Amino acid sequence: MLYPASAALVTVTAFGAWTWTGYAAGEHGNNPPITVAGAPIDGLHDSTVALVRASVTAAKDQQAVPSDLTPDLLDLRSSIADVGDCDYEDNVRKLCPQGDGGKTVVVIGDSHARAWIPAFNRIIDVGGWTAYYLVKPQCTAAHISIASLESDGPFNDCSDFQGWVVDQVRSLHPDLVVVASSPPVNGVFIGDTRVTAVDQVIPLLRVGYDGLFTELGRYAGQVALIRDVPKSPDDPATCLSSGNPSLGDCMFEPVERSTVLGDVAVDSARSSGIEVVDPTPWLCYQGECPIVIGGTLSYRDTDHITTEYAADLWGELGNALHMLPTTSE
Repeated sequence: MLYPASAALVTVTAFGAWTWTGYAAGEHGNNPPITVAGAPIDGLHDSTVALVRASVTAAKDQQAVPSDLTPDLLDLRSSIADVGDCDYEDNVRKLCPQGDGGKTVVVIGDSHARAWIPAFNRIIDVGGWTAYYLVKPQCTAAHISIASLESDGPFNDCSDFQGWVVDQVRSLHPDLVVVASSPPVNGVFIGDTRVTAVDQVIPLLRVGYDGLFTELGRYAGQVALIRDVPKSPDDPATCLSSGNPSLGDCMFEPVERSTVLGDVAVDSARSSGIEVVDPTPWLCYQGECPIVIGGTLSYRDTDHITTEYAADLWGELGNALHMLPTTSE
């Protein structure tokens, strides 16, 4: 039986309906994490969804922020997955395999793909995989010319990297390729013209994803997309460090632009017959997203999940991607 890494945050009982259990600050001002009761013992996804729901309820009830957060608020900015020698942000062009399993997975995308590495590191150990993390910050996975964040000109190294990634997938012939990517932040190019309006970006982004999935499908056994995570309009660190906020003060509703552009990747994947894993239920409930789930900070900034919470989700992600052994194996 596989147990979630977040088990320490979740109180599981064999009987009773799902309930939220919260406590007022104790004598010494200790505010406990949110817990749930009645979550299924063998249901990783259900347990996480219940904890997210409990965290939303706690936020609506204006519960105090837990005193012992993971990661510590002072360490939040540094909650970034380690990529070792293969930091493709620095124009590296080599492979750094992780794990030594008999099956191969290639994870491609931008910093949002990098954010999932802590989960994949646990998955490959349990599931018997070798992983390659071909991720480059600010470089959207879709085959499209995007604008650099440092200027309004084309991000040429991103385009070069995209081509290199396809070459590596062609050579590796992996069992699985997983795509995870955010929408372009600073616009995309039609020839020499940069466009930023959503209605102009959508058709270009769709063509870029269609092309990506077509190419990947030629060289990989399977291809999957992790839908982009919801984006917050405000920085959680700023909210948590301003005054004396409650959990409710820092809960957010996803930014519409990011959600709409995230739908483009999902629609392209489904039209291409590619499986889509939607992590939204592991982060939000009924359109509201708590930045503390249990006792863990879920986001390190407006749109990147923390390494700690990503690691907690290894079981859910591994099962959703069919990367973990089943009980019959």
